[in-house]
Amino acid sequence: MGHVLARVSGFGWTILPRYPYRLAHVEGNARALRVEHGGAVLKAATVSIDPEGPRLELSTGTSTPAEVCDLTTSEFLDAFRVETTVFTVGWPLGFDVVSVEPRGPSPFDFVSKEGSLLYIQGPFPTAHVPELEAMAAPGQRIIDRGTHATTDWIELAYERAGRKHWQRHAAVRWGRESILVLTAQAIAEQAPATRTAARFALETLEPWR
Repeated sequence: MGHVLARVSGFGWTILPRYPYRLAHVEGNARALRVEHGGAVLKAATVSIDPEGPRLELSTGTSTPAEVCDLTTSEFLDAFRVETTVFTVGWPLGFDVVSVEPRGPSPFDFVSKEGSLLYIQGPFPTAHVPELEAMAAPGQRIIDRGTHATTDWIELAYERAGRKHWQRHAAVRWGRESILVLTAQAIAEQAPATRTAARFALETLEPWR
């Protein structure tokens, strides 16, 4: 099993994908997901958590489940969510869970088919996190900001390659002296759906136990 920074748990089971990976919801079946291992040759399987236990359908060219993922029992019985060693978070509909470089800023990315992106970084010591306004890169302008519960957020607009884009940073107070930062970005047309997904992620963000 390659280096994995995240796993998915739900309905009494945990799916630990083989790195590098991409996990996707299966349309019409909330208890199923597709797992892809993107090595030299793509390996894939559909994992369905039936009431009697997990069922795997291997794609053409995939010989065994171990080429794609491992499965273990879990105490978590609700819908699928992503777990790391720091936090767990709900899995927004319309987004895949995609592996990142092991030394990257986030343990995984949420990526939509339109290219919208959500990722979570940290925790960072509060004193090391810049003011939200300072997170605006050159060419970005502030279009909105606010505070909700333990989260401060800012929204930015900018242009890239002739297209309008949107970005949102949310700084979540994490314990007494730490902060997690959730970033969402999309082309302007996808901003409403991506904002909804980001809010869902914030509402379901919890410490890992």
